[in-house]
Amino acid sequence: MMLKKGIITLTAMVTLTAFVSTGWSFGSNAVIGKGTIALSGDLDLSFVMSDSKDKKNTYPDNETDSFGVNTGIGYFVMDNLELGLILSYESNTGSGDFDSTAESYKSDSDYTTFLIGPSVYYHLPVTENLFVIFGGGIGFAMEKDEYKEKGDYQYPNEEDGTMASIPYKLKETKDGNGIFYGLNLGIERFLTDSVSFTGTIRYLKIDMDGDRKIKQEDGGTAFPTDKSKFDQSLTQTGISVGARIYF
Repeated sequence: MMLKKGIITLTAMVTLTAFVSTGWSFGSNAVIGKGTIALSGDLDLSFVMSDSKDKKNTYPDNETDSFGVNTGIGYFVMDNLELGLILSYESNTGSGDFDSTAESYKSDSDYTTFLIGPSVYYHLPVTENLFVIFGGGIGFAMEKDEYKEKGDYQYPNEEDGTMASIPYKLKETKDGNGIFYGLNLGIERFLTDSVSFTGTIRYLKIDMDGDRKIKQEDGGTAFPTDKSKFDQSLTQTGISVGARIYF
């Protein structure tokens, strides 16, 4: 099912770019010539901090940092039509606190994703140094996740009614692989004949499965490792900026 979706996406991209390459234009004869080689690099950075409360629970100081590097190399098989290879690395780290009448804990997470696969893009000329870029890619996805939790379970003491607690620790790891397929739409502004600046809207879908392990310890007592399979689908939309060098 995952492979079928990916093939449909890639077929649609190739069909669209082939149709456009037959002569559709925004009124400029600017071209990136056949035989040109392009090196590209995009940077994705984000920082999120949340602080929310309700009547019973408090969720303060939840922070997430995201860092992504998207690189690629392309070859123009004809004027303005580029076939290439995508290499993408993304790291998401997070931390937070949770506090309620039943439990309280601190958590840390680290999620890493790596993508590699072929791509196809068409560079539609608007003016002599401004192009609209659209296309995308499909390929192999790999993910490694780690989530840690450390805190206390709260419960009423039967003898005097006061609250007592049991310390606990939890660690969850996931190791999976699958396929990705994505579409990009952006603008490219040439600063010189061989260097350009890009701004891109990205849509990415990752379908993945793999192994999950959960280790837990309550009150100093370790439980057997819980091993299971996972199957997940992730959809992302975002904006990135980058640069391209042409040879």
